[in-house]
Amino acid sequence: MPSSWDTDALQAQAIVARGYALRQMNNYSANCNCHIYDDTRDQNFTGWNKENEGTNAYYGKRWVDAVNRTTSGSKGKVLTYGGSIAQTYYFSSSGGQTESSKDIWGGTFAYLTSVDDPWSESSINPMRSWSQTLTQAKARSVFGLSDVVSIKVTGRTAGGSDAAATKVTATSSTGKTSSITGAERIRSNLAAGTSPWIWSFTAKY
Repeated sequence: MPSSWDTDALQAQAIVARGYALRQMNNYSANCNCHIYDDTRDQNFTGWNKENEGTNAYYGKRWVDAVNRTTSGSKGKVLTYGGSIAQTYYFSSSGGQTESSKDIWGGTFAYLTSVDDPWSESSINPMRSWSQTLTQAKARSVFGLSDVVSIKVTGRTAGGSDAAATKVTATSSTGKTSSITGAERIRSNLAAGTSPWIWSFTAKY
């Protein structure tokens, strides 16, 4: 989250990030000898860079102040549900609405449901729209086709036309088609990890 955003937003970010990290203490990984990765395999962490952001750390100081406002002594605020720390996923932009956890990961959390998020579509949000380049070699590999001439979103979550893609279908020059399913798989394979909120694919010949 940009450190120039409102203090309330920065505090909310600190609270959900803290909760996410604490929940991960139950998920040790021998691959990294850690409980949480500092990249998008978990939730991206840029703490040191954030603390020093801006001229004379102007923005960094705003961020640190927001974090400090969510603590009391050695205790920090977290979101809870049913007496336990809530599963708090976070991201910079939602494409206009969040998604139900059931539609993305299959797990059901009563508090992780789809809601409108018009603030993500504000003109002040630099990530309200984005684009990625998918090479022909990558497309062939992902879809298992000899070549790819077109790609279309052929399935979305229950949210409708603005919802996350759950099925994407490619067509080869011979007319053969192949699809990949699952929002997370689509995000990592076709959007370089950016988002499964994909509207369209444009071929460049």
